[in-house]
Amino acid sequence: MHDEDRLPIPPGAHGAARPDGRCARRDAPARRPMSTSRRIVRPARIEHLPELVEFAAQGVRESGADAQALHDIRLAVSEVCANIVEHGYAGEPRGSIAIETTATAGRLVVRIEDDAPVFDPAVVPLPDTESDAEHRQPGHLGWHLVYRVMDEVRHEPRGDRGNVVILAKRIGPASAPAPGTG
Repeated sequence: MHDEDRLPIPPGAHGAARPDGRCARRDAPARRPMSTSRRIVRPARIEHLPELVEFAAQGVRESGADAQALHDIRLAVSEVCANIVEHGYAGEPRGSIAIETTATAGRLVVRIEDDAPVFDPAVVPLPDTESDAEHRQPGHLGWHLVYRVMDEVRHEPRGDRGNVVILAKRIGPASAPAPGTG
């Protein structure tokens, strides 16, 4: 159909002309946005970690992701933010952490920003997971766990000072609880 073949839609009809001259139905269902983003900034102090982790978890819940994705993202965000507070700022009271969650069809991205000295988590040595527990150094599993539970982990330096860590997770719709558990 050519534009000159289109008939104008009379007022009150079930459609309206768009600015480009094409027709759109007024009674068509509204489309869900392709992505939704949320952002929070808090001081980089240990007492703010639960709020930062819960903020990211809320983004997971709003995306409709399943319980495993919720667990994995809570773990990863908790580890990254704790490392920023403990190692990045080393207790400096003036630093901050910003978290942005973006959900799209099938994917959730959590962007974590700080102004701490540049640190690339890819240079962290792999932990000893083969030795018996009593023979290995305690801790040092944080980044290992983050890489294990997320589908993508990226680090971007922000100039001479500051870091951006991008965590991505493929998500599916929340599954119904198992019979007898819900």
